[in-house]
Amino acid sequence: MDQATQGHWGRVREPKDVEAYFEDLEILEPGLVEVSTWRPDTEVAPRQLTHEWIEFGGVGRIPLEK
Repeated sequence: MDQATQGHWGRVREPKDVEAYFEDLEILEPGLVEVSTWRPDTEVAPRQLTHEWIEFGGVGRIPLEK
């Protein structure tokens, strides 16, 4: 990617950067993870075999009022 964009491809967010998007949300299991490993028990998409590309993500929901 670095070569294809001649060094202007941006940066990968760190987990702490992504966690900020989930502020005030209930993060569902398995939590904030590398997205290619989010649901490793299925074959919906191929698993990433190397670490040349890493993205962090998760699923959050607005907590229910009590």
